[in-house]
Parts: sequence; C-alpha cells; structure tokens
Amino acid sequence: MTDDMIEAKLDAFRKLQDGITGVGFKIQHVDIPEHLASAALGKRYYLVLVDADYYDESNGVVKDNLTTQNNNELSINEKSEGEKLRIRACCLCGEQSFQEYCRSQGFGSSKDDYTPEEHARYFLMLKCQIDSRSELVTNKQAQGKFSELMGSFSAWKVMQRYQDNLNREY
Repeated sequence: MTDDMIEAKLDAFRKLQDGITGVGFKIQHVDIPEHLASAALGKRYYLVLVDADYYDESNGVVKDNLTTQNNNELSINEKSEGEKLRIRACCLCGEQSFQEYCRSQGFGSSKDDYTPEEHARYFLMLKCQIDSRSELVTNKQAQGKFSELMGSFSAWKVMQRYQDNLNREY
C-alpha cells in the first residue's frame, strides 16, 4: 500500500439529518497517515473504496472474478488455493474461537486499544511471518506456516471440547 492507502473495517452506517449518511470505519492507528491524523475535523477528502478481498497489496492491482481476455469476452476465474487461504485467514480472525486460541497462546490483552479481531490478525501475521494476509496468496512459506497454525488451532479446539466434557456435570 502507498502512504495514502489504508486498510479500514466498516464499523457504522447511519442516516443523519437532511439525508446525509454517516459511514464509520475502524483504522489501525499505525496505518493512519500523519497528514490525516493532524487534519482538522471537517476537512474534506475524496475516497476510493476497494473491497479488501479484491485488492492485491503485492502489486497494487484491484482484482475481480471477471477478467477480460484479448477478444473482450469475460471469463470467470476460479480462486487459487492461495486466495482461498487468504480469505480463510481473514474470516478466521473474526471467529471467537480463534480469538480465544490467540489469548490462550499469550497473545492479546484487554489492557490495550485493540479488539480481539485485531489481536487475532496480528497473531496470525506473526505466526505466518507476513506483513499482510494478502501474502498468503503467493508466499508458499507463509502458506505452510498457515497450515501449521491451522493444525495447532484444530488440536486446541479438540482439547477445549475434551475439557468442556470433563467439566460437565452428569
């Protein structure tokens, strides 16, 4: 991403007075450009929104499921295994069980300003040794580390179920 491109998570959508719509985004504080952080409230900006699922950070290209061929016919592309892993990684960070797993591994604290999903994202990137989940699309080493992480997470879930069964009163 360039300095003026930031990843944001849609947080709020509401109708305000006079037909104006308010849209709120959550942005990691480390991703906020200095000029935006110091801008006066009310400063106007032009925004270009791109669904993160269709943005390739490695080369700055907006992807689509439809690609134009030389003869200008459209064809549907299947998602690569790497793309499927990236999507799984993004979804995984929002899952409560994965967030609990991250905490069980000593990652995440309620004493900071990060949400459990943000902790999960950072944990995943640390374990896969990547700076962005988009790297899972092409980075074979990261894909291997992601598979290892999924194995550990699955084993942890099995142990959690076992512990839950032991703790039940019959």
